[in-house]
Amino acid sequence: AWAIHNLAEAFDYESGNSTGTLSPYSEVLLSKLWQTTSRDDGDMNNLRASAYEALNTLLQSIPQDGMKLIVQLVPLLLERLESSVQKSSHATGQSEEEKEEAAELHGLLCGSLQTCTQRLMRSGTLDFADRMMLAYISVMSLGSSGGSAQTNSALDSSAAPGARSGALTGSVHEEALMAVGALADAMEADFIKYLPHVAPFVILGLRNWEQYQVCAVAVGVVGDIARAVESAIMPYADDIVALLLTALQSAELDKSVKPPILSVFGDLAMALGGEFERYVSHVMQMLQQAAQSSVTLEVSVEDYDMQDWVVALRLSIFEAYTGILQGLKTASKQSLLYTHVEWIVSFCQVVYRDEVNSTFPESDRLLPTAAGVMGDIASTMSGTRSHLASLPWLREMLQKAADSPDSSARETVEWAGQAIYYTR
Repeated sequence: AWAIHNLAEAFDYESGNSTGTLSPYSEVLLSKLWQTTSRDDGDMNNLRASAYEALNTLLQSIPQDGMKLIVQLVPLLLERLESSVQKSSHATGQSEEEKEEAAELHGLLCGSLQTCTQRLMRSGTLDFADRMMLAYISVMSLGSSGGSAQTNSALDSSAAPGARSGALTGSVHEEALMAVGALADAMEADFIKYLPHVAPFVILGLRNWEQYQVCAVAVGVVGDIARAVESAIMPYADDIVALLLTALQSAELDKSVKPPILSVFGDLAMALGGEFERYVSHVMQMLQQAAQSSVTLEVSVEDYDMQDWVVALRLSIFEAYTGILQGLKTASKQSLLYTHVEWIVSFCQVVYRDEVNSTFPESDRLLPTAAGVMGDIASTMSGTRSHLASLPWLREMLQKAADSPDSSARETVEWAGQAIYYTR
């Protein structure tokens, strides 16, 4: 299994080609791996998990002429997941070991279905979407420590975030939530019908601070759903935003989750448009506090993890600001951010200074993203362009950002320069 995993990984760059090196072997490799996942000795030497991992890598790498094989695999994965979930839901007197084995299998199957969804997208997933969602919800219902009864009160903001009651637990729920996010990405607006059923589980994930990996996945799924259903997320936005703001202020939640939380505010703003106005003051206050924290935080030159975290935090602030500005612009409400222009411009200057001085690890994305923010301000807020154009450091920042090896980043920088210096 490990050899097949490495072989498939070596040719993943051919996945977009009509045919490729793996094409003549894809069917037999998929078949043998699928057989291996159900072997009686699958629990020995991590064989079953390794076979599923190799299967997923192969699914990601198969060229386009093998897409029909992925379509054929989806019902097999679903049947196995549905059967296992049904068995677990009716089982009595299971040992902890048996429960853990079942949960591991559910997670592996959800992971494979997620990979299939990402390859097939809407056209290949549509016929299976209802079964997928029902299976994912069933998996998460098994693992929420109060069962389905707990999910009815998942939106109750009076309960203490991070409490164990009703929280999604374990890696299996990371896999199920990520599969939900992939399905939302594939289904886009057609995902709306699933919102009432999946929203309680997403919010349970947001509340699970103790298992912060689950919380982080739930944050990502909020972004996936917001991009998919856009304004249809509004009925759940109050609860989601309240939980995200509370999480940002908590010292209990692992700090690695906080940059993604900031970024997802941008996704929510893009989805809600002018309706995001109700959250602007609170969210912008959080962004400003996060920006200030990234500036004043004393980081050891030897603490590379903290340095990377500061860079991620700064990047998330820029991403959030861009999403909020663009979202409000759709309803001509960008003027709500006028009072925040000064600090965001000053923050960009500090970030540029730190990049020049190599205070933190160099990031190919940070300066181009900051340049994009400056371009957004110039192009959407009348009266700011002349001030921005007069800043010597900003022109220097754009020049440095233009050296990014990423072509899309260079395009952003070029657009920002046009917006600041040449648009009339």
